[in-house]
Formats: sequence, C-alpha cells, structure tokens
Amino acid sequence: MSAYATTYASEISFATTHPAVVAAATKYKTQLAEASRFAPELAVIEAHPALFAKLATYSNPAAIPPAQLRQGIAAAGGGTRGIAVLETIAANKPALFGLLAVAPQLQAVEPYAAQLTALSKVPPQVFPYLQAHGAAVTKGRRRHRGPVEGLVMGLLRRDHLLPALHPAGARSVAVRCPSR
Repeated sequence: MSAYATTYASEISFATTHPAVVAAATKYKTQLAEASRFAPELAVIEAHPALFAKLATYSNPAAIPPAQLRQGIAAAGGGTRGIAVLETIAANKPALFGLLAVAPQLQAVEPYAAQLTALSKVPPQVFPYLQAHGAAVTKGRRRHRGPVEGLVMGLLRRDHLLPALHPAGARSVAVRCPSR
C-alpha cells in the first residue's frame, strides 16, 4: 500500500511543498513545451527585442526592407542558420509572441525544471490513489511496528505487563501481585 509513497517520495514531497509551481506548470504545460521547442528563436527575439518588434509589424516578409532583413539574419546567427531561424519565427509568429506574453510565468517555473520533469514521470494513477488512500497508508505505518517492537509488545502482553503501564490496568495487576 505504501509502495507508491516510498517509490515516489521525493516527487510527492516536491508536489506538496511547491503547489504553486506545480499549478503554474500544469496551467502553462503547452507553453512550456513550445518554449522548449522554440528555445533558439526565443533567445534571438529576447536578445534583440527592438529589431524583432519592428520586424513583427510586417505581415508579409517580402515587404521587409533589405537592411532590416539583413540585420534580422545577422541577429539570428547569420547565413543559412539565420535565415532558418527567421523563417521559423515568421511561420510561428503568433505562438512565439504568445510565449513572450507569458514569459514571466514560465521563468518562475524554470528553476524547478528537474523536479517537474521527475514529477511528470510519476504514473498518473499514483496521485489519485494516494489522495484516496493516503490516510490509510499513514495509519498503516503507525500501526505496523518493526520486528523488535512487535516482539517486545507481544512479550509484554503475554506476561501481563502491558496493563501495568496503563493506570487502569495497574490496579488489576496490583490485585494479582501480592507484593504491591
């Protein structure tokens, strides 16, 4: 019953201690995937915001003045790489500018990328199971004692010493033991 709790302890701990981060990652799941996919393009846009703000005003790439186009190609890495980056930006302009709009929320989640990646690998049935049975798992841990503790408790019960540890039981032991 507690196999899930043991196997995924660090992931569960992260999820319970960082609920706002998990909620933001869940809310912006699509944008986080797109940000990863468009990382080179976003880096270029963020490094040259004024230039790409000007380039974004052109709905038709053929209408971009040659000087600005050369600046854009150079900013994107130059040569065929720069052209490829600009083409990707042009083809995905709405998605990229949508990502820039939520950049602060995505950046808040960024430091937790490793933990969120580990959390994403937890099978989906684990959290509903633990929500439904979490109290039983915790209660079961308290109820099941280790082998030494179980042996000692068994000896105490068998020898009638356990009741002596409880005030009400002490009176019954006192009646049985003449030395008291």
